[in-house]
Amino acid sequence: MIFHCINFCVAKLQNIFIYYIYYNLDFALELSVEEIFLNHLLFSKKIINKYEFKKINFELFVKIGSSNYLLPLIYYKLKKKKILHLVPDDLQNYLKEIYTINKQRNAVLIEEIETLTNFFKTKKLFFVLLKGSHNIMSNLYLDNGERMVGDIDFLVRKSDLKKVKILLNLEGYFNKFNYKIWKTKHPPRFVNSKKIFALEPHTELLIYRKRKHLRVREFIKKLQFEERNNYLIKYMVLNYQINDYGHLYGKYNLRNIYDVYVFMINKKIEIKNFKNKYFRRFFLITNVLGVTNLKIEINFFDKLYMARFKLKKSNFLYYLIDKFICDIVRYLPIRFMQLVEFTINKDYRNKAFSK
Repeated sequence: MIFHCINFCVAKLQNIFIYYIYYNLDFALELSVEEIFLNHLLFSKKIINKYEFKKINFELFVKIGSSNYLLPLIYYKLKKKKILHLVPDDLQNYLKEIYTINKQRNAVLIEEIETLTNFFKTKKLFFVLLKGSHNIMSNLYLDNGERMVGDIDFLVRKSDLKKVKILLNLEGYFNKFNYKIWKTKHPPRFVNSKKIFALEPHTELLIYRKRKHLRVREFIKKLQFEERNNYLIKYMVLNYQINDYGHLYGKYNLRNIYDVYVFMINKKIEIKNFKNKYFRRFFLITNVLGVTNLKIEINFFDKLYMARFKLKKSNFLYYLIDKFICDIVRYLPIRFMQLVEFTINKDYRNKAFSK
């Protein structure tokens, strides 16, 4: 309750400041040459003029691509559009190496997912793959080398979690501790020293205090019907907006946007079903970036949000102030729960001291 009050007060202070900015400044979204080029490369079917490459700071271009986990995709797109030769030779080699390693890694990912799937099926355990693992296994991408994946995320029923832990232990997957009080969307990751990918069995789709925005029972039920694609894309958007705090910080991630973009191209999606602020503001940002061109009904607070988004891109001082406020909102409840677990949970303390 205390944290909700703090979050509410901080959010109102942000809105008051933005309200003043909104009515006293006139500014447009400022993107760097590298960001514009990257958007063009990933989302546009238009031919890229070779003269565009002369304006690019390739060091900054790689930095942006790396921070968005896009380097394999960048290589794939440059090669597919037959413009790879226009980037410096050393960068060509670097991107090719990253792409090759990632494609080989994803081949192992598929093998490990198939092994896990067959094992769970023999035990008659229900589960749903999530995030990158789901996208790879559902053939969302034209090339499996274009998407970077960290862990194998999957959803299980809360009532099955104890059984899942036992089964994973039997397969050589272990985690070093479990939370005693802290309610999280998944327990600490399970690692097998003989496998490349760790496992994260989710019992919630969203962080615990926001779980009402996408209930597990409803999600599982809708996967069996025509609304399946709508609910999968809902999770894609909410996972970034809520779990990765994209909405809080007023930011975006191009890998996440690319996933949504590819999914929308290949599947029948009804945008009218996406009405809450998390969806509206996600697609308002993709509209501004030129990725989508959707008709969205917005309110006054959506306008404030977009004013804040644009200001953060154009004013570094405001970006720092805004980030500081968001860090307080994000980390205060997390640090509190970490302190509680550290106090009462011996395994958690041992894990902390082992770092």
